Amino acid sequence: MGPLDQFESDQKILRELKDLFEFAPPTKIRRDLEDLFFTHITSEDPSLPNEKELIKSIYYLINFLNVVEEQKRFK
Repeated sequence: MGPLDQFESDQKILRELKDLFEFAPPTKIRRDLEDLFFTHITSEDPSLPNEKELIKSIYYLINFLNVVEEQKRFK
């Protein structure tokens, strides 16, 4: 992948993020993820495979959304 292809790919990702945040602000997405996460953690349902990976994924998503919220405050 050349530099131009990478640039176009990055621009597409940024457009998708913009669309996502217009649909649901980072604060709402973060709250929904936290609700889902804590509901799962406190449930007795062991049916979810690879729980450790889910926890890591949600952790990084919440951190990312916190950074986005913080950056939006300073604009």
